[in-house]
Amino acid sequence: LMHPGGRRLENLVRCNFTCPDLATMAKEMTIKCDNCSENKLTNVVKDGQLPLKQEEQLKSFDLLSVNLCGPWQIKCTFVKTSTTKNKRSYTRRTTVVKILALTMINEAASWPEIAPIKNKKA
Repeated sequence: LMHPGGRRLENLVRCNFTCPDLATMAKEMTIKCDNCSENKLTNVVKDGQLPLKQEEQLKSFDLLSVNLCGPWQIKCTFVKTSTTKNKRSYTRRTTVVKILALTMINEAASWPEIAPIKNKKA
């Protein structure tokens, strides 16, 4: 097998991940790959695109991806303003909140749903 080329490899990876300088990394990877350079087709001017998902392949809810995410710790700062006569005062309160989530994706429609949960127990 060989890689699909720098641009197509970048587009394929970008479907699921994000990374700074992804285009440069994909180009370097395909240039340095021995297998790619041996099997490279020359004089072919087709600049393809990734195939679109066909609606006939999956019906809605045929495939459902479910994942438990977290815990994430988020630092929240709450500011309360109070005004007395000609003076305005601010009160800051910082708390750390732990967040857990259940993610569900309908693969046929690529429709995500996220629901907060209290714990990861059944």
